[in-house]
Amino acid sequence: DRINAILHAEDRLAELREEVLAGVSRERHRDVVVEAITINNGMRAQVTDKLAVLQSFLGELEDKATRYRRIAADLHVKVPDRERPPAR
Repeated sequence: DRINAILHAEDRLAELREEVLAGVSRERHRDVVVEAITINNGMRAQVTDKLAVLQSFLGELEDKATRYRRIAADLHVKVPDRERPPAR
């Protein structure tokens, strides 16, 4: 649903751009700008929300990585580089 909403928003922004490029009255141009700002604000809010979820998930993964490295050190196990996961 989120992806569909973003695709729809991008399509609508493209339609608005085309409309303006084709030539519109000053009043319509103002309306288009207001609609574009509203659409853009909605998409920004969705991305911000998604980033918060991903940051939380990343924090959980970092906590697990710290625990795993501690256990590995106690077991004298050499561990892969902690910055990048192994290539697939």
